[in-house]
Amino acid sequence: MTNSDELTVAIISTTTMNTNTKSLLDDLNWKEKLKLPPKDNRPKTSDVTNTKGHNFEDYCLKRELLMGIYEKGWEKPSPIQEQSIPIALTGRDVLGRAKNGTGKTGAYIIPIIERIDPNKNAVQAIILVPTRELALQTSAICMELSKHIQLRVMVTTGGTSLREDISRLQEVVHIIIATPGRLLDLVNKNLAKIDSCRVIVLDEADKLLSQDYNHLLDELLYSIPNDRQVMLFSATFPLTVDDFIKKHMKQAYEINLMDELTLKVPTRELALQTSAICMELSKHIHLRVMVMTGGTSLREDISRLQEVVHIIIATPGRLLDLVKKELAKIDLCRVIVLDEADKLLSQDFNHLLDDVIFHLPQDRQIMLYSATFPLTVDDFIKKHMRNPYEINLMEELTLKGITQYYAFVQERQKVHCLNTLFSKLQINQSIIFCNSTQRVELLAKKITDLGYSCYYIHSKMRQDHRNRVFHDFRTGLCRNLVCSDLFTRGIDIQAVNVVINFDFPKLSETYLHRIGRSGRYGHYGIAISLITYEDRFSLHKIEQELGTEIQPIPKQIDPSLYVAEYQMSGENIGEKQQENSASASANKNS
Repeated sequence: MTNSDELTVAIISTTTMNTNTKSLLDDLNWKEKLKLPPKDNRPKTSDVTNTKGHNFEDYCLKRELLMGIYEKGWEKPSPIQEQSIPIALTGRDVLGRAKNGTGKTGAYIIPIIERIDPNKNAVQAIILVPTRELALQTSAICMELSKHIQLRVMVTTGGTSLREDISRLQEVVHIIIATPGRLLDLVNKNLAKIDSCRVIVLDEADKLLSQDYNHLLDELLYSIPNDRQVMLFSATFPLTVDDFIKKHMKQAYEINLMDELTLKVPTRELALQTSAICMELSKHIHLRVMVMTGGTSLREDISRLQEVVHIIIATPGRLLDLVKKELAKIDLCRVIVLDEADKLLSQDFNHLLDDVIFHLPQDRQIMLYSATFPLTVDDFIKKHMRNPYEINLMEELTLKGITQYYAFVQERQKVHCLNTLFSKLQINQSIIFCNSTQRVELLAKKITDLGYSCYYIHSKMRQDHRNRVFHDFRTGLCRNLVCSDLFTRGIDIQAVNVVINFDFPKLSETYLHRIGRSGRYGHYGIAISLITYEDRFSLHKIEQELGTEIQPIPKQIDPSLYVAEYQMSGENIGEKQQENSASASANKNS
């Protein structure tokens, strides 16, 4: 097909769409004649079903926009959309916190489309995102929703052709979706005219308000009119949001739907998640929370410590380094918490903890939290704690909701076995564990060669790369993640319904933390371990130590044990797990 043929097809398609749109606008039964996608009957969590019962029509939106919304498959607004859309339509600044995957994009795109004049040849809205992948994803939604209005949407990000952007800007553009650096470059070159733009959105604002982008945002906002509307959306907000609000927002309407966020420590990822919870819970008290971990800028930590800090969330090595340099003063600190204490009390950190606690007052309070405790906890208790109150809920917590299987294989058969599992299982998202960083990268390459989407993450990667992989996997941009034990502790990704131990662990606590990545927050999942001849003793030992049974994998795995669409009530699934366990025992005995 030639370029002229493609142009002809595009014109005919657009003309047809315009004709269909006009006919539907005059039709009282327009809704019945829309081309709707198949209805999504999968069970949904309360963060998208706990609505007030609004309909999109309640917001007096243009019929062309309503047509795009319904043809996208959106039936009713989610909680974040219910709270955001009517406020955003008034032009008021909005500060929205909600979990990923709950409709944040629609919460700002719908009011933007409603307020744009398609007949005005000017950039009327800017949406800033931190990555090209998110920019493309957002633009796709924007174009689908506005397809009956004929809005012109442009994506511009770093690492792409500047010449193409310049060419696009010669045409009509109503909405720009961009990363801050590229847009500012175009503005400074007088190529992007944003003096008529009265709406700017920061999506994934926690990343955009980091040190990497902060000064760029200041410059961009000074380039648009003073009577603009500013909207921030994210799952978490760093302390820098306060400075941004004071500088650029006017009486922002705050929406907070983050009540159910549950994430923990001792890697940097877990430290950041813990700080997010801490800041949300203390937002009305104005506590100052600081995160410090290895692999980040020491200069930034030193700078932050010159200000007021009430709570430090840290990895042991970095904190001790700053304490010994007399930069972090902890002589007035009377509470210390060890989260994921089994890891912190390992040989890697034990001597560091002794040093940190030595610098605290004698009348301190110490709290330890973990799913498992190694023997070293006894030494720590004797040395540093006084009559601790013990809480043990592990009889109900350890493996609830997770059905465990093993498959005996030879080492050289593992990749073939994994390929078979991918083809037979109904995977929403999966995490595959290896015992070394080298094997992580090799396996990820083999999975990609097999044709499956796959990311990998391990402790030897650069921190910013780890952050991006974690973020993208969590937001569902990739189905499979290969990782080392870096990813076993506290990470909460509820879309994961399958965990695979490509390499079987030696320790029961490692096994427990690994398979706990499935079956998060009351959902159900399966864990499958590939067992070689050398692993058989570890398998038996872990079963004994955890008081559980890992069953031989059946030819067919019941989807109701791990696929949301097939799931019954929790009681019935529990019965199903017991039936499988009894069947497995019978097979072993026969």
